[in-house]
This record gives sequence, C-alpha cells and structure tokens, in this order.
Amino acid sequence: MNFMKKNNIFLTLLAIFLLIGCSTYDPKYREGEPTENFEYPTDKKIEKSFYLLGDGGYSPPGGSSEGLIALKNYMDSVKVSDNYTILLGDNIYPVGMPPKDSPEREAAEYRLDAQLDAFEKYEGKVVVVPGNHDWYNEGINGLERQKKIFTV
Repeated sequence: MNFMKKNNIFLTLLAIFLLIGCSTYDPKYREGEPTENFEYPTDKKIEKSFYLLGDGGYSPPGGSSEGLIALKNYMDSVKVSDNYTILLGDNIYPVGMPPKDSPEREAAEYRLDAQLDAFEKYEGKVVVVPGNHDWYNEGINGLERQKKIFTV
C-alpha cells in the first residue's frame, strides 16, 4: 500500500472512533438543571414574538390564500408593538415584480397587496426577505420594484 492510501485509511478510522467516542444514547444535562417537567414557567411574560411567513406570494386572483387569511385574523388580534413578522421570501409568484408595462404586473401587485392586507391593523414591525422567485425578474431591478410597493 502506498503512503496516501494508508493515510486515508488512518484518517477514516480516526474519524469513526471520534464519532463513536462522542456518541451517547442518554441525554446530558448541566449540573443543577431539571431533567424532567420542562413546562413553560407561568410567571414569565413574553416580551417579544417573531412570526415567520414563507411562500406567501401566491394568492388567487380576487382573494387571499388560506394561510394569509389565518395570519390576518391572528395579526388583527395581536396588540404588541415590539413584535416582528418576517416574510421569508417568494413574496411574488412565479417570477417576482415585473416592470410597469408588463401584463403580469397587476397580478404581482395583487399578490403583494394580499400580504400587506394581513398587516393592516398589526402594530409590530415587518421585515421582508426576498426569495428565489423574487429574484427571477431582473434580479436587483425586480427587487427594487418590489421594495417600492412594500414601502408605500
């Protein structure tokens, strides 16, 4: 056997032994931590909540998706101004925000408006992260067009 082959076998065996040596079937707890009854403490108040919404950009024409309707109903009931909602991308299906003269522009704007309607009475902050579908229409140019709609 040549040196490289022996070296590869040695490294493979070493990696296997390290993985086996570090594995366990029993949970490990820090000294003094509870090992059962992990209920949420009732004397604690939630200071801030984060709501995540992904793939919200495909509402049917003239309506909203069931997910956006549920989100709107919930958001209308939340009265904490320090909460955050993060739109995790794919805010406009199928290909982001087209230029103003495009025949797809009206549908794209509608899909953004359906999402914005969910936050009509929401007092928290909304952060928008573009997804791959949002990039599909001319990259940065399409994202800038989308940004203009969101910041109105």
